[in-house]
Amino acid sequence: MKYELADKTVEILKHILFVAEKSSKTVQFCFIKGKKQSYINPQSDIFVTFELDEPIKFDYAISNVRTFLEEAALIIDSEKNKTKKDQLFLPTKQDTRYFESKSVVQVIDLKHKDLQQINKNKFTYLNIIGDNNKFILRYQNHKRGLWFDDGNRKIFTIGKSTRKFRYLIKKEKLSKLFPTDYKLICKESGVLRLQYKHLNYYFKSDSSWQRQQVKNWDTVKSDVKDKHLIALYKRKGFL
Repeated sequence: MKYELADKTVEILKHILFVAEKSSKTVQFCFIKGKKQSYINPQSDIFVTFELDEPIKFDYAISNVRTFLEEAALIIDSEKNKTKKDQLFLPTKQDTRYFESKSVVQVIDLKHKDLQQINKNKFTYLNIIGDNNKFILRYQNHKRGLWFDDGNRKIFTIGKSTRKFRYLIKKEKLSKLFPTDYKLICKESGVLRLQYKHLNYYFKSDSSWQRQQVKNWDTVKSDVKDKHLIALYKRKGFL
């Protein structure tokens, strides 16, 4: 049996490759009989789902997505597929339940311009924060604890929040997303979902806190109480 891949499907495969290649030496994928498709990386912290325009009537395993795309095989043939499905690392039903079933903490529109801003700056970490009724993106680097505020950061308010939360994720994970507007859905257990129509990127954040777990940022000034020492730090440019 044969199946012709739509251009949109090929484009999604390219973006799965871009998003997952840093965490996987070889990105593997398998088309599963039906319409809904999914991908998970070996670290199980990136999960992607999407739908085909037309359902496929057979399973088709791809051992190397990069090689597959370079060969531009837009028509796949079940009779010529030499890769076995059980040879690949694929999402399980338990993986799917984990990412899709978590309760929603907050939903907001994440515009393409916000994604472009993520790509522009050179910070290592992105904090997604709900605090004081604001939904905030905060970029920073940390050589000390992740709660430490060294003053080297950028903060953007992109909307309103009804909950108190914080998700910490390496910025590079979000730097190769499909270039469009998304619904950013913050979920329990540190799961972040970015939804565009039937295309969903799920990321397991590096750390997350909700409600009373979220504490204030620590600065040098909050640790040091002696006024003379504070004055000295100010003259040295530490504050």
